[in-house]
Amino acid sequence: MTREPAASPKGTAWGSIFNGTEVAYRELTLTGGEWQPQLRRSDFGAGEQTLAACSPVQGAGAGKSPVAEFTLAADQSAEGLAAADLLFAQRSLPAGSNRAELSFTHAMHRLRIELSGDEQVLSVELRSRMKGSLELLTGGLTQADEFGWITPRRNADGSYEAVIFPQSVEAFRSDEGLLRITTSEREIIYKAPEQLDGAPLERFEAGKQLTLRLTLRKPSGADSELANRSLWVYGLSVPDFPGEGNLPTYNVAFDVGAYRPASGSVGTSPTWRLKTSPGAKGAAGSTATSRTITPSRTAASAGPPRPRTCCCGG
Repeated sequence: MTREPAASPKGTAWGSIFNGTEVAYRELTLTGGEWQPQLRRSDFGAGEQTLAACSPVQGAGAGKSPVAEFTLAADQSAEGLAAADLLFAQRSLPAGSNRAELSFTHAMHRLRIELSGDEQVLSVELRSRMKGSLELLTGGLTQADEFGWITPRRNADGSYEAVIFPQSVEAFRSDEGLLRITTSEREIIYKAPEQLDGAPLERFEAGKQLTLRLTLRKPSGADSELANRSLWVYGLSVPDFPGEGNLPTYNVAFDVGAYRPASGSVGTSPTWRLKTSPGAKGAAGSTATSRTITPSRTAASAGPPRPRTCCCGG
């Protein structure tokens, strides 16, 4: 973000003067380079005073209460941009001093959009909170949760700009987004980014400008609803094919109980029988039966014979 330069107010301003105990409000009009009516210091006390001013003025009776309502212009394509650009100034006037110069700064946030790419842009709209209240003495802004779409001004260089309330960015990461760009082929909703120059983007700050540079690409032959999206599929695990000669062999287990010796004694070659549960079904639907297995070594060999894995057809 970059900071906006100091600004010059035009038209009408709200003036507030605080003398330490009371606040007085005046509505001032810029005429011939001077604010009218001129204020006399003696009308507000002899001690140190705090002066503040806001411009432009909105609504009848503005400048006569400590808080004023302010509404952004929805059409900022022309004069609405200046009308929405709220300015604020504040300074202290020491006792015995009769003159003060106020330097106005931008109270809003300016958003600039630069688009490039191979799509024809028909319109650009910017989403923001539209209403808020301003404390005349401090310049503090409070926004209402009333959102709307703003038509920004299109500059000579093809960029777009509008001013919005200083506010949290989080609401513009929802499905409604921050920008709505209509091209000759589609409508694009752009959500506020999570980071800016590697730092978290949390607020649109008062008196600063954010420039968004976006490149628009025409959708390829892929489904535009799936383009540029990462989709996750759960529950599937597909290993790489190991090759014809490296296919693994898997044992299919039945509920068949345990191995038991069928015959033979020490020094002879016993046979081992796979004991099955009555009525168990094989893979092809036939009844599984006991199979006789002859081990490859005798009981006289070191240790008891070990049954080998058998592929028993059913």
